[in-house]
Amino acid sequence: MRNACLDAALAELDAVGIRDYQLVRGGKHLQLRWTVAGHTLRMRNSVAITPIEYGGLQEAYDHFNKELFSGELPDVFITYQRKARSLGYFSADRFNGRLESDRTV
Repeated sequence: MRNACLDAALAELDAVGIRDYQLVRGGKHLQLRWTVAGHTLRMRNSVAITPIEYGGLQEAYDHFNKELFSGELPDVFITYQRKARSLGYFSADRFNGRLESDRTV
């Protein structure tokens, strides 16, 4: 999946003639690194990994919600699980009420 911020950073590097770069996964973010005159530099504002990893899931959910359910399904919170052979789980109202307007009595 492409990331608009990453695409913009790569375009800027290309515009100044830097085509030799590395994408490195840091602890929480992607890091964009390149070398100029023997000095390694990196993008100060690293690219957030969450939109990259979860963006495709959100796009798929939005597509099927629109095409199959006329956009009537509620928002969901999708997560990856690390447990081997996990078939998934459902937890109603676990993340409910984050916004004042969403709270129910």
